[in-house]
Amino acid sequence: MKKLAQGAFVLAVQVGLIGPAWSKPEYLQYWQTRYPDSTLPERIGRATGNSCNLCHPKSGFEWDRPGTAYREMLHAFMHSGKPTIQAAIEAADLLDADSDGVPNGVEILTARPDGEVGYHPGLVGQRGIDPTSATGSEVLTGAPETPPFQQALVFDTPVLQIGNLALNQVVSLPLLLRNTSTTRQSVARLDFALQNTSGFSFRSPYPAPFFLEPGHEITLTVDCVGVAPGYFYRSLGWLQVVSGAPGVSPTTALLSARGGFGAISLSATALHFDVVEAGASARRSVLLTNMSDIPLQLRDPKIQGPGAAAFNLEWTGGPAWRLEPRSTATLNLNFTPLTELRVRASLRISTDAPAQSEVSIALDGEGRWRVTPGDTSRDGKFDLTDAVTILKTLFAGAETTCPDSLDANDNGQLSVTDAIYLLRFLFLGDEGPKLCPLDASPAYLGCPEGSACNG
Repeated sequence: MKKLAQGAFVLAVQVGLIGPAWSKPEYLQYWQTRYPDSTLPERIGRATGNSCNLCHPKSGFEWDRPGTAYREMLHAFMHSGKPTIQAAIEAADLLDADSDGVPNGVEILTARPDGEVGYHPGLVGQRGIDPTSATGSEVLTGAPETPPFQQALVFDTPVLQIGNLALNQVVSLPLLLRNTSTTRQSVARLDFALQNTSGFSFRSPYPAPFFLEPGHEITLTVDCVGVAPGYFYRSLGWLQVVSGAPGVSPTTALLSARGGFGAISLSATALHFDVVEAGASARRSVLLTNMSDIPLQLRDPKIQGPGAAAFNLEWTGGPAWRLEPRSTATLNLNFTPLTELRVRASLRISTDAPAQSEVSIALDGEGRWRVTPGDTSRDGKFDLTDAVTILKTLFAGAETTCPDSLDANDNGQLSVTDAIYLLRFLFLGDEGPKLCPLDASPAYLGCPEGSACNG
């Protein structure tokens, strides 16, 4: 699309709107070779101040702004198997980007009552309004942009727009295909002229080919499924009706969908607190961002699950936390294990966002006591009794309520080497165990009742 924008810029130079004359790039030469009689670029340049508005509207470059239907079709083709702008222009020639019932190539080469040649293939209506626009209210050219041309087979609406589409949500909409002529019309094929994503499918009551009598209509069903989360997701495609009559251009309807409108985006869907000392606290934060264009509210936060008592939410938003468009709220959660445990819970918050009544965050954490390896009596000192306790546990079946205190060398295994390690420390002056470490490693063997390190 960058190439197309550059081409429009050079085209503006050629018609004398800006700067000196430059040599034409290859793709602009192709466009003018393909449509040699069209004066559309010059007319758009005079009407809007810049010939670039043929493809890039003066209101902006977003896909759903007025005038972008033709540009969007070329852009989509270049990302769907048509690697060059020349191939994209050729592929779009028989299609109807603005869904006004007239193929792009016909619009571009149709003579106008004012002596110009070419109607804008990205605009429709008496004042140049694009049906793919979210507002449909901005005047781009101020002149009629639909040639006096009618196809026999037409859809009841040129555009099917779907909003509020959540992940995996399926929306089905009817699309009427009507024979407006006085003769019998054949439908050779129903398919997608282009499909950017796998989000769209359609169903027909009759398998093609079939005939449609004068004045008759059939109802097609268009299905769209949300294939990605987030406000900025969209699907775009054209449903095409190919006539069985020779020389008749296909009838197309633009299909567009946006996913997650009003969605609240989470910086994390799970918070892991890892290992926290029993009786102490750890804090984690998560960001909630309103990705929509409307204010949303967060309400009724609840921490649920078997480990809910160990978690605490710092909620500062009152009964209804108002989240302005594109703004972010920070939620702080604390994990305070009062004893040795490993727990899970979830935070659930109600919202008034369309298609998203709730956001959920998984919580998990583990609490452990500080234990001095080798201090088997848990009295805060080392002596011969500690080594004897290790040996009695290993060979005489003595019980212990703090296995980690017997692991003197802290390697995660209980063996006679633990007693030897402790004896060498006591009588030979070798390096001894660390005092009261918080062991977050897999070598920790547990001490449910705590130790002298915990007072």
